[in-house]
Amino acid sequence: LIESYAEKGLDVVIHHNDSVIFGLLGREDGSPVERRFTGKQGDWVSVFPITACVQGITTCGLRFPLVDATARRGTTLGTSNEMTGESAAVSIKEGFLLVVLTGASPS
Repeated sequence: LIESYAEKGLDVVIHHNDSVIFGLLGREDGSPVERRFTGKQGDWVSVFPITACVQGITTCGLRFPLVDATARRGTTLGTSNEMTGESAAVSIKEGFLLVVLTGASPS
């Protein structure tokens, strides 16, 4: 559902207890789309490719950073990461990526 709303230009954020879920939809021109979020050091962050392939994944502020990575649906690249401080960011160039934060909130 989040992907279908994103394709219509809407930003959907699901917040339940200490978890937040949001999506990132790449632009047609391939320029990066970034989302910054806040939390606490040690909060869990996982990214899941929803489309067959998500390209240009870059993260900062996480224990295991990704730089211009490619992930395919069903792979574990980007799961169970940790925030190294109080803020972090994820960006992508193509595809649709779901971001799940536990113990954090988007800003």
